[in-house]
Amino acid sequence: MDQRVGAHLLQIEGDVLYLTPHGDFTLADMKAFTAIAEKHAMPLGYQLILVDLAAAGTVPAEARRYSAEQVRAAKLHGPIYAATALFGGGPIARGVASLYLSALRILTSGAQTTHMVKTIDEARAILAERREYFRAQLKLAP
Repeated sequence: MDQRVGAHLLQIEGDVLYLTPHGDFTLADMKAFTAIAEKHAMPLGYQLILVDLAAAGTVPAEARRYSAEQVRAAKLHGPIYAATALFGGGPIARGVASLYLSALRILTSGAQTTHMVKTIDEARAILAERREYFRAQLKLAP
């Protein structure tokens, strides 16, 4: 299922949220994406996010703060099982994404894992591995 989050494309592929940012990811975009991601993860108990950085811009400070606040609030309710795999994009987009997601990982005590890879196939393989791990931790059928 395809939908728009501001200027960005979000595809839901089973238990994976596949985000293709187009330009900057604003506070409004972050709020909309977070609401969708939380709703999507709720019945699963975990979250898998695939991000194509080819056309990504920046994530402004207010959007980063909002995201961090949401992670802190979620963490109060128990462990967070989440993985993000990013691919594509130039060095600047990859650097911005890496710094932002590293901060989130610190806030979630390492439960939020982030992987930067070159291809979509590598990204999907990482998410498949994380899915297996999360499902085992949650004692869900494979």
